[in-house]
Amino acid sequence: MPDDRVAPVIDLEAPDAAKALDRACQAVGFFQVVGHGIAQSTIDDMLDMSREFFRLPVDEKMRASLNDPEVERGYSALGTEGFSYSTGVETPPDLVEGFSMGRDYYPPDDPGFAPIPKMRQAFATNVWPEKPSGMREALVTYYGEIERVAHEIQVLMARALDLDETFFDDKTDHSIDTLRVNYFSATPRTPAPEPGQFGLGPHTDYGIITLLYATAVRGLQIADTAGRWQDIIPSVGTLIVNLGDLTAQWTNDHWRSTIHRVVPLQCTEGDRIERLSVPFFREGNFDNLIECLPSCCSADNPARYEPVIGGEHLLAKFLGGRTLEASSAVSTVGHDRDDAMRL
Repeated sequence: MPDDRVAPVIDLEAPDAAKALDRACQAVGFFQVVGHGIAQSTIDDMLDMSREFFRLPVDEKMRASLNDPEVERGYSALGTEGFSYSTGVETPPDLVEGFSMGRDYYPPDDPGFAPIPKMRQAFATNVWPEKPSGMREALVTYYGEIERVAHEIQVLMARALDLDETFFDDKTDHSIDTLRVNYFSATPRTPAPEPGQFGLGPHTDYGIITLLYATAVRGLQIADTAGRWQDIIPSVGTLIVNLGDLTAQWTNDHWRSTIHRVVPLQCTEGDRIERLSVPFFREGNFDNLIECLPSCCSADNPARYEPVIGGEHLLAKFLGGRTLEASSAVSTVGHDRDDAMRL
């Protein structure tokens, strides 16, 4: 059974799942999910193909790189990103390699998937490596499954907020979603991190929700309400779910977008230690108007954020981490972010 001391465990098949989700979103902003229905063989195929890809020589991996910070597709090399820049904080580049994809097919006759000039990553064509040959099939299959689970969770979110359970449907029917495989590795010969360097720098996620599958290796930490870092090490088969900034703004911080980070791996014996984490970012449609839900504000609790176009927020956050420049996007303030960033 997953450890629920930091992030509560929610069974999606349980009759009280929406109530449990509401409690977790208020208290932590993170929870773990079982009963999601993704076959372990689908997860294992995705991990195996990803691991095989990242073990290739750098020159081979770079053949699947666009080398374009404005398009989140294909391979991202070690030291080219810094996620803390999305919060306006400068750190040394993150110690992570990545591979990103979106949907593998966008209907050409659907105007909702038309190119968005100012956000070139939206609905961009995927970039696939030649090796391993099964990577595309494995990741596309997993993408379809995790997209299904994201919809199930957003239905529970709507119920928990006393909204019609279809509330998010027309806000995610042309969603700018991304699946990213993060790869962390270390050997006994790996140089020590620079001061203030992370596997992934402290940040909040940008959109509506993130669904993460991660191997059971220490790395992910979330900041609690006292600004202390807490480890989350998931069990095999368990998904980790957390809220993004747009949900915090929609709910006026009734639900929390929690700051989190990944600490660098350390290897003192053996050949190598590896960690894979695979977040699916449910970002929402570009043109969503994000403004406080009526049920989440009052005369005594006025809206904390000005209305924002979802895609404009996503673009500012995204470019911060990819260009290593401080983001201009509004930060959410669901807890004491300054204490967490100092640790």
